[in-house]
Amino acid sequence: MKENALFFLLSLIVEVRSASLPLKYCHGTSFSCDSDVDCPSSKCTYPFEWTSDSIPNQGYNKQVKVFIMMGQSNNVGFGQVGPKETEGTLRNAIDKGKYPHLVGSINQYTGNVESWSVRNDVRIVYNDNEAERGNVNLKVGWDNHPKRRIYIGPEIQFGHMMGHAYDHPVLIIKVGTGGRSLGWDFLPPDSSRYEAEDSSGGRLWSYPGHGECPERSVLNATLATESDCNSCLDNDFNCPVYWANEEECNRCHNLYYAGWQFDEDAKNVKQILNRITHYVPGYRRQGFEIEGFVFCQGAWDSGNYAHSSKYKENIKRYIEALDKEYKEFSGEKKVVIGTIGFNGYNGFNSMQEEVFQAQMSVDGSIESAFEGKVKVVDSRRFWVDKELSPIDNAGHYNNNANFYMELGEALGEAMIELLPDAVQDLDPPTLSPSMYPSFTPSESSKPSSSVVCNDSPLRMKVYIESEGKEKMKSCSWAGRVVEKIVERCNLPGVSSHCPISCGISCKDVDSEARFKVQKPDGTMINRYCSFIARNPNRRCTFEGVSDTCRETCQ
Repeated sequence: MKENALFFLLSLIVEVRSASLPLKYCHGTSFSCDSDVDCPSSKCTYPFEWTSDSIPNQGYNKQVKVFIMMGQSNNVGFGQVGPKETEGTLRNAIDKGKYPHLVGSINQYTGNVESWSVRNDVRIVYNDNEAERGNVNLKVGWDNHPKRRIYIGPEIQFGHMMGHAYDHPVLIIKVGTGGRSLGWDFLPPDSSRYEAEDSSGGRLWSYPGHGECPERSVLNATLATESDCNSCLDNDFNCPVYWANEEECNRCHNLYYAGWQFDEDAKNVKQILNRITHYVPGYRRQGFEIEGFVFCQGAWDSGNYAHSSKYKENIKRYIEALDKEYKEFSGEKKVVIGTIGFNGYNGFNSMQEEVFQAQMSVDGSIESAFEGKVKVVDSRRFWVDKELSPIDNAGHYNNNANFYMELGEALGEAMIELLPDAVQDLDPPTLSPSMYPSFTPSESSKPSSSVVCNDSPLRMKVYIESEGKEKMKSCSWAGRVVEKIVERCNLPGVSSHCPISCGISCKDVDSEARFKVQKPDGTMINRYCSFIARNPNRRCTFEGVSDTCRETCQ
């Protein structure tokens, strides 16, 4: 009897879980659905379907949105998928109720994930310098290399974010491999030869500019002659000469030069884009746009005194070089940088600190030249200690899958905020465990509070027709000039955002405006109340939100 009861309970849990998995959405929204009945004004589907049946009605005339992910090993990804029993793996997190959108099916007897959901609107291809892999719809285990199927990188959740933000097909191109330095491998074009110490107060050396080699030469090294060819094959760091261009480096020194990885990434990306029909099923010459670049890197430079000291200069030049390198392609070409985050907020060593600060300095809110162009994601907040992770390996964030999922979401959020035609109010599949049932009664998912009728204290985006653009405005602006109250309160979203100033009832009314809110980590984001409603338990605690999304946070 007990065994039958247990079997029934497990079956019920699996049934509820399977029914809860948000594998489809009302078209053009982030609301999950099981059928068209749930979507009175649209179809229950992915924002875009790759299947051949969808070609007539899903918009194959829409341009492909391309995102390029570059960097070293943490861009490649070392988030461990299993086993379920190991703390910090993806299967362990899913068993606790997290990431239900990644699950395709669950074994009714064991509760184990049997298959992964497939993101039918997002394609991914990866070139690791040696071979091309993937070229499939995005899912956990998309990389068909046997040693890579057991890991995930930030592309999983980043891909889900981009798929939600567009009702266009999305193509993610990953390039590169681990163990790469911005001061050597990624050194951007227009980088000149320089001299630097190998430690604080240490010996001066000569370091290469783009296209030169070896990686380090003695101070006052001379330009190599023909007789020097192959003389430093086993001497990359103490060579008395240097070669000044790629051809000579290829011929006389190990086929490698400063900036080789930058050039290789560009070559591999362009090969894919120039053969896009091979990677986008049903492509009908509708065109594509490079919407953004993601660069997750920095570990290798933070172990080299000269490279860390030049990182700020090099990262600026790297960003500028992307526009030049890909000028033949259209698109927004926004840039999101993922910082190093080893040990979280426990502190860096001096070289790590220099790299981290250099990365933070290129955010558009700090570097005016990159305003509206570049956002930087501080990855320290996603750090998980080794005790809660599969292994002790700080360089790969202890192989913790939660780190890579959270990082992917943050990279996606940052990219969406930079892109003018991305749907800003779409919330991706939740990272929280709220979609799985609990064996014990739980409190309401919404925080209990007494909602008082107030104007929102948060600034809102308002389209000013006379100026032809959107501006951030407060509720004091709406009611400041008596003669203009009616005009301003009739603008979309203003009256629901500022009911007191506009003289209307606000009982249980969410603001319809897009507003700026500060997350607990200090990040400022622009969102609608629909974003808050996807995780009210956490997001209603953001300052000012309960007086903005009144119904959601009641």
